[in-house]
Parts: sequence; structure tokens; C-alpha cells
Amino acid sequence: MTEERAQRPRWRWHFGSIDPLYDALEEYCAFADGATCTKYGDIVDTGSAPTADYENTRERNMRQNAEIDRRMVKLQVEAPTYHRLLDVYYRHGMCYEQRGWELAAKRAGISPRQKPVRHRKAFEILLDLAVKELFLCG
Repeated sequence: MTEERAQRPRWRWHFGSIDPLYDALEEYCAFADGATCTKYGDIVDTGSAPTADYENTRERNMRQNAEIDRRMVKLQVEAPTYHRLLDVYYRHGMCYEQRGWELAAKRAGISPRQKPVRHRKAFEILLDLAVKELFLCG
């Protein structure tokens, strides 16, 4: 076992309530595979050496993302529709798009038979239910 690997703490992220899980899901696409994909707060990847704040934020996000990934695997078995909805909306970054909810609804297989305003409300209700189910998968 390498010295670096032995020093790394081995603990899982814990979401105490649903609100931190919502926040973590919205930050899910901020870092992908250790690289900054989008502007995250005041941190922008400029190619310079990362600061301590950047490293702490990145480490926190990586741990949160690992916990979300672990829960998503369970959710895929227990509630596949919720899994598809969360996967498209948060993992694929539709939550950052202006009308991303429409594309997420179509890709998740939710039929837009109602008026768009009502459909948006229905989408938000389904999204809330999906996040609650993801929280319970922990």
C-alpha cells in the first residue's frame, strides 16, 4: 500500500437532510473527473495552480458526487423512472439550461400532454419526489 493511499481518509459523505442533497445535486456538474467544467462560485479554471479553497471545494464535491453515484445505483433498481429523471436533469447538466427541464422531461419519458406551465409544475413535483427517493436510498 502506498503512503499516499494510506493517508487518505476513508469515509462516505453523509447528507443529514434533503436540503444538502439538493445543493449537492445542483453542484454535481461543477466538477467532472477532477476538472472544472463550469464556473463554480468565484472559482474559475484559469490553468494556474489550484488554491487551497479550490482543492477543498473540489474534495467536498468529489465526496458528495461519489455518494450521489452510490445512491443512484440503488435508485436505478428501485425506481428507474426517477433515476432517468435525475440522471438527465442533474448528471447531464440540464439543470443549468434555461429550458432544460423540457429536454429532461422528454428524455426521461414524461409525456407533455398538459399546457407547458402545468407541465413545468408536474415536472417539479416529480423532481421533488425523485430527490426524496434518492435521499431514502442512502
